[in-house]
Amino acid sequence: MRKLLLIMLLAAFAHAIGMWEIKTYAKTSGVKGEFAQTLNSLSIVQIVSSEGSYRLKNTGELLLSVRTPLPNELKIANDTVYEDGKRAKIQAPELTILARLMRLDHKWLKNRFKIACSGNKKSWEVSLAPLKTAAKTYGNIGIKGAKFVQKIEIVLANGEKVTYEFFDSK
Repeated sequence: MRKLLLIMLLAAFAHAIGMWEIKTYAKTSGVKGEFAQTLNSLSIVQIVSSEGSYRLKNTGELLLSVRTPLPNELKIANDTVYEDGKRAKIQAPELTILARLMRLDHKWLKNRFKIACSGNKKSWEVSLAPLKTAAKTYGNIGIKGAKFVQKIEIVLANGEKVTYEFFDSK
């Protein structure tokens, strides 16, 4: 009975993955492609959506070229959002964290979230539950992917939900 229990326990750990393993087979820098974003807001009856192209540079900067609904160029670097080359005055916590989520920045995330990973090389998920300080701004966050990050769902502390889907990634 003990041997069976030990074998089952080892098998369970053999299938568990960590963020470090995901980063070995998911490209998290030097990536570009298309994105679609939706915002389910508690204060707006209608779902707000946008789409465009993105580029996650090797330096960690994320460039978003929004095509619709209003053309705009955004750069996210070091938790700061720049709009048309100038520091943006928008309050968008889902944007400031987006580059870190796309890079799977374990060092930064582990100090703000409880991290749980599951899946395999073909399909993986990272679930982030906010720790005390991050809980003031964020609810749960989910990241899904394979070779690239494919979807990020951010629930804000106020209940709003922002979903980013990435496709045609190279």
